[in-house]
Amino acid sequence: MDSWSNCPYVELFINGISRGIREPDPATKQCTWENLIWQHGKVKAVGMDLTKKVVCSDSIETAGEPFGNYS
Repeated sequence: MDSWSNCPYVELFINGISRGIREPDPATKQCTWENLIWQHGKVKAVGMDLTKKVVCSDSIETAGEPFGNYS
């Protein structure tokens, strides 16, 4: 899963569970979390300043279970 941010740190939550804090790539501002298994529910990215104080967040919520088998 990927996120882009101009914050020094980004923490990713899936259904309220932290998946870790990443530092965005300086050139692309991209953060990557690998080996995550798809889950329906809420995905939230939290941007933090240099002291890891939350300064912004954004979230999306899936509509439900996927239709069919896409693996």
